Amino acid sequence: RCLFGNADHVRAEFLSDSQILCKSPPKMGPGQVNVEVSTNGVDYSSSLQKYEYRRPPVIESLWPSAGSSALGGTKVFVKGSYFSDEVHLACSFDGTLVQATYIDNTTLSCTSTPHRPGLFEFKVVGDMYSGDLSYQSAEPFEFFFYQEPSVVAIHPRRGSALGGIPIFVTGSNFFNTTALRCRFGTMEVRANFINHNSIMCIVPPNDDNSRVVEVAVTVSVNGKDYSPENDVNFVYHKDSMPGHYSGPSGIEWSTPAPNGTYANAGDVNFTLCEPGRFQPKAGQSNCLDAPVGYYAPDFGLSKPDICDAGMVCDRTGLAAPSSPCPRGHYCKEGTKTRVYNSLFAEDLSLLQSVYFLWKLGRTGFGAGISMRT
Repeated sequence: RCLFGNADHVRAEFLSDSQILCKSPPKMGPGQVNVEVSTNGVDYSSSLQKYEYRRPPVIESLWPSAGSSALGGTKVFVKGSYFSDEVHLACSFDGTLVQATYIDNTTLSCTSTPHRPGLFEFKVVGDMYSGDLSYQSAEPFEFFFYQEPSVVAIHPRRGSALGGIPIFVTGSNFFNTTALRCRFGTMEVRANFINHNSIMCIVPPNDDNSRVVEVAVTVSVNGKDYSPENDVNFVYHKDSMPGHYSGPSGIEWSTPAPNGTYANAGDVNFTLCEPGRFQPKAGQSNCLDAPVGYYAPDFGLSKPDICDAGMVCDRTGLAAPSSPCPRGHYCKEGTKTRVYNSLFAEDLSLLQSVYFLWKLGRTGFGAGISMRT
């Protein structure tokens, strides 16, 4: 027999004259007890050998929680509590035990094995050799074995070094998960799931915007392991100049923005001038305010409209005339102010000329003329 502590007697199995096998009895709570043996069930040894009861490990999270079914090899980090620094510590993937690496009492790691696709039980086991089921995580987690994703094509295949444009990735074995990622060379970005053969990613910026750079595009469905490079590359171009745009396909690279629009350096498209502004020239990086006496009523205008007759346009940047003509007066096209002296300066000059001719007709060409204004 074996004695665990002072009261727990269990039967022993004889293996040899130097070995017996005992199964530890249950115990409330962790701690160490002495283990002694007896050959007659009455008299026990006094070797004072220690046996330690430990709390079973508790798993709180796995990262990643999925890995390749065909290849295996995913390094999984397990977060939890009550992990012990044991050389026999193991992870169980659907019953297949693999050596675990102790990091601290809340973290360990292990590497997944190849397995048929699907969702299977994951546990932490204290002894991978004895397979002692009394020391394992009480609440199992699940690990998903997936078919390896692949990338076949992307569109568009080129863009600005500033990034920011969406590209569509075509391939196979994609699935909807928060761990879905695209990688451009070494730069990783989140991906949006469309269907099992299509995802969408936003191109990240490239640090080197002084030259053309070509990088491989790969996909991960667990946020860690990426598909093999498959000659599907994205080409980063230099920034377009101010007043020019690149176009998302790169076919229109560094094209001058047409009149009525503007473009900043690196823009993938031009922008229409907003109401109140215009641009008569192509290849410009900003728009001009409509001058006094004019207004720009719409988007994308290459020239402003002259202020309507009967209206006043008395400031710059107007999208519509600022006010009607003052009561009792008339305003010609292009009127710039509501102030009387300024409003009728040209008209008064015309009236003075008419009055001069009228007086001249009455008195004759030789007579002296006196006119006050």
